[in-house]
Amino acid sequence: MPEKKKQHFVPRFYLKNFSNNLNKKTIGVFNLERERFIVHGDLKNQAYKDYFYGKDGEIESELGKIETEASKIFNKIIEECYVPTYLSESHIVLLIFTIFLAVRTEYSADTQNEILDKMVKTIFKDDPRVKDELDKIVIEYTNPSAFILSIVASIIPITFDLKYKLIVNNTDCLFITSDNPVIRYNQFLEKRKPYGSNVGFATKGLQLFLPINPKMFLIFYDDSTYKVGNKKDSVVLINDEKDVKALNVLSCVNAYKNIYFNHQFNESMIREIYNKAKKYRKEQKASVDEYRSIENENSSLIHLYERDIRINLKLSFIKELKKAKGFKIGNRVVHVRNEKLLDAVEEFRKEFAIKNFNSNKINQ
Repeated sequence: MPEKKKQHFVPRFYLKNFSNNLNKKTIGVFNLERERFIVHGDLKNQAYKDYFYGKDGEIESELGKIETEASKIFNKIIEECYVPTYLSESHIVLLIFTIFLAVRTEYSADTQNEILDKMVKTIFKDDPRVKDELDKIVIEYTNPSAFILSIVASIIPITFDLKYKLIVNNTDCLFITSDNPVIRYNQFLEKRKPYGSNVGFATKGLQLFLPINPKMFLIFYDDSTYKVGNKKDSVVLINDEKDVKALNVLSCVNAYKNIYFNHQFNESMIREIYNKAKKYRKEQKASVDEYRSIENENSSLIHLYERDIRINLKLSFIKELKKAKGFKIGNRVVHVRNEKLLDAVEEFRKEFAIKNFNSNKINQ
């Protein structure tokens, strides 16, 4: 079906909120590789690839259903400063949309391919049958987006404990966004755990930032670790331009190929953001570390992870809780935010897998 060929990994409804004069047709673009500033980019030709999720259109259609519901909520948030009640249907839709948006982009797909390529080459680097050929090939998934979406779909419930708030920009400085708009960050572990990844969806101290228009940001966060704004308020007003500028640098660092903005930005403003961000941008998306066994030279432990963004982020409206400061890091690789919730989700997944297996046996 021709209409399924151009598949947007960042929804058009989302980018329209950053369009020039809200015309929903053009948008400011800054290409990071070429450092090129474009005033009137064609919005419909941004953040897409042909058959990105596959030629059958099934994944594209399912994502479209989520986008339809999310767009209604986004519109209400923007028009009314509306914040859905925690664990309401609207909140869950927003959370699911945000989680999927974090892993459905071109950046996420290329990260999965980089992890796979590095992992296989690490495993076989000493194998005489193939070691001389490894540098000549690139190992990739047929459809990396489908792979990561299938995994994340089954673990979304582990994020249900994340609280969230709406950040409203009360300054003259505006927000930008990008082709990789959901920013996973962890201020808590950034200064405590320098190795590995700190932004897994079950990790203690996780933060998810998502700009939704030039004046608003959503933040999902671990409330056992952070205090965001006033405890009882669901809306946090930003009055300090330093906060806005810090979030814009964060968006630029997290971007893959393009950042997006409306007509109120000129070239010098965008280049100022880029110049502050470029020293933090990652050359490699993923790492594969190998730890050789002391007892057996033919045995080793392989640690795969996506490289985090780390910019020493400071925001005036986010404070670390006193009880979090006493958290013992130890030498663990992963620090789980909510052990009981994780165990419950894992148990459900196992039961579902067993029931599905038995059902398939009966139907054969």
